[in-house]
Amino acid sequence: MLPCRHNRPRLMLHFASLWVLAWAFYQPDLLAQVDAPTNTGPQNPFHALYTLFEPESAQPMRPGQFNAQVDFSVTNMYAFSTNAYITLRERELWDTGQFKLCKDLQNLPDSYRWNCKSYGYSALFDGEIHQRNYRLKYQSFNWLELSYIYRQVRLTGGKMDSFIEKFHGTTQISNANREWNDRNKLEIYLWDNQTGALFERTAETGYRKLSETIGLKVLLWEEPGRNYLALKISSKFHDTGYWKDLNEVPNTPISQMKDFDDYNLRLLYTAQRESWTGHVAYSRTLIKRPYFSQSPYHINFYFVGISYPWGLVQLLAQDLQYSSIFPPSDLEPMNRDNNELTLAMRYPTQSGLSIDSGFVEDITHGIANIDFSIFLKVAQTW
Repeated sequence: MLPCRHNRPRLMLHFASLWVLAWAFYQPDLLAQVDAPTNTGPQNPFHALYTLFEPESAQPMRPGQFNAQVDFSVTNMYAFSTNAYITLRERELWDTGQFKLCKDLQNLPDSYRWNCKSYGYSALFDGEIHQRNYRLKYQSFNWLELSYIYRQVRLTGGKMDSFIEKFHGTTQISNANREWNDRNKLEIYLWDNQTGALFERTAETGYRKLSETIGLKVLLWEEPGRNYLALKISSKFHDTGYWKDLNEVPNTPISQMKDFDDYNLRLLYTAQRESWTGHVAYSRTLIKRPYFSQSPYHINFYFVGISYPWGLVQLLAQDLQYSSIFPPSDLEPMNRDNNELTLAMRYPTQSGLSIDSGFVEDITHGIANIDFSIFLKVAQTW
């Protein structure tokens, strides 16, 4: 159950109180911080229903150490399926008002036929998603780390549309016809063209609870100071916010999801050298209830990241590639992989405090990917 709007600040107050108490009872450790990647996971909001991979170090903290983090991100996205309607002008031009594909179903191969007219799906995300995460980690043993994440999300029309269109024009990146649509206006829908709407949202929201996530990370092998290998499993619960509280369509099939219906496995490797630290990961989310009958039952993730010290700060570059949750189709770009590049700067302190800031850009520049994301993270290790 979501707290009332006037009670939501209490969550931040409780989190801040926990931070202050930990600071009072634990002495800062000058070597407390693990040289980790910035934990910015997939930004595509269509994936938010499931437990997702997020980058982290395979290196453990020391037993008894505790880490708390608050992070905030804003992601702008203008993405649509080929047969989605976007503006009133297009709806009037297209023969059914929604779908424009496939005049002769009988003469088409199966890979085309399923996503025509009353088949397949239609999707549109035009807006911004604001997310706040509250994270806790505890190293109970050298080989075992426990983690917990509380996520909140807000859906808005945003303020970045004009900036992104100008940026794309300057860098010769296609705007994918986003200039046809109203700027800074929220419009989201996800349709199963056989059964009806799964999700729709046109009214902006305040922050709502998205989900909670718990995780266990096990150290498999280490060469102290140089190489680390770890395995992590995580799953989320209390995750009805996205599909019930934010959804303007009541009682959709996907809203029947239960706690721990999906989980994520990730294999992590970290290499530490004198002048840099590298991270590589492979991960897979296993799904019990996909969006559509032909959707995949898993999401694959491939990650590589590197960090360099530069004066008082660290510079981080990361690349995350992950598969789509949409069914495969020869006509539909929504099923293509996402490939997100993250560039960030970290300011660490000797007291165990660190601040990360940066941005994410999908370098595939397709019509099914995010346009731009910015983030800020503040973490403390004791």
